[in-house]
Amino acid sequence: MVSQGPMNSHICIQKCSHTNHKYAILMEGGKCYCTSRYGLNGKY
Repeated sequence: MVSQGPMNSHICIQKCSHTNHKYAILMEGGKCYCTSRYGLNGKY
């Protein structure tokens, strides 16, 4: 994991807040995964 993980997670949360997805998950490679609930399909 990169040392800036928490910071990247915050960025993901901001990106997801603009969508209908309420949860932001930081994936490998720094990709953001937005989903309405954990375990359901979401959007990058």
